[in-house]
Amino acid sequence: QRLAFRAQEYVRTQIAGFRMGAADLDHAARWVRDGAPWEYPPVARTRWLAAQLSGCVDPEVLRGLAGEALAACKQSVVGQARALRDATADGEQLAHAFVTGALPLAEQAVADLLI
Repeated sequence: QRLAFRAQEYVRTQIAGFRMGAADLDHAARWVRDGAPWEYPPVARTRWLAAQLSGCVDPEVLRGLAGEALAACKQSVVGQARALRDATADGEQLAHAFVTGALPLAEQAVADLLI
């Protein structure tokens, strides 16, 4: 029960609470434009959390917590895509490519652990 509470707190502060700074916006733009190596921090944190919980909690609890983390990650991706759209000249295209690139990574990371 305590582990679930800590996981929910992590989702709230580290995944849902993440805000891109200028350096993150630059990395995101280079990732979309050039394929530069980078992973959106909430995606990496969602993957890390699901991996840490796997085997430590009941499978049903894992599905619930992973689902919460994934939902928070998706909201973060969409919100930060808006910031990316507003921060760059070609923002609309970048935002679309960011969402279509980051969301599947997050979904796959969680799906791999729930199989």
